[in-house]
Amino acid sequence: MSDGDGRPRGHCVVPHVTDIRIEAWAQTREQCVEEAVAALVEGVVDPGFDTEEAVETWFPVPLATDAELLVMVLDEVIYRMTTTGQIPVRTWVSARADDGLDVIQQIVEPETLDAVSAPPDEVRLQDLTFAAGETGWRCAAILAV
Repeated sequence: MSDGDGRPRGHCVVPHVTDIRIEAWAQTREQCVEEAVAALVEGVVDPGFDTEEAVETWFPVPLATDAELLVMVLDEVIYRMTTTGQIPVRTWVSARADDGLDVIQQIVEPETLDAVSAPPDEVRLQDLTFAAGETGWRCAAILAV
């Protein structure tokens, strides 16, 4: 997959003992967070979902370091998965003037999806990476299941 300029962006889910390890990469910080959320979702449900019944939702993420922003977004997605059953099938992240983030998601109810794993409990802070490099942004996180 690539962004609108043809630059690569994507994500993967890597088996990690009993946990889920996600990796994501993109040209911008916000796109990398979008890809990280997509990897989280792919680790929980079959990616062949239908977005016809999706409902849009939004949440803000306050000013924080880049790594903290990533953790806050992933934690909110995990919280919504485990408490309300909301599964984001599409995520858009945009920067705010105060360096926080706005996160817009299309969500569906879990009964419309094929689960491949239980939702994670938390983002493990050890081995968490999120930084800009020569080719764009990259992140990796382990999600405790």
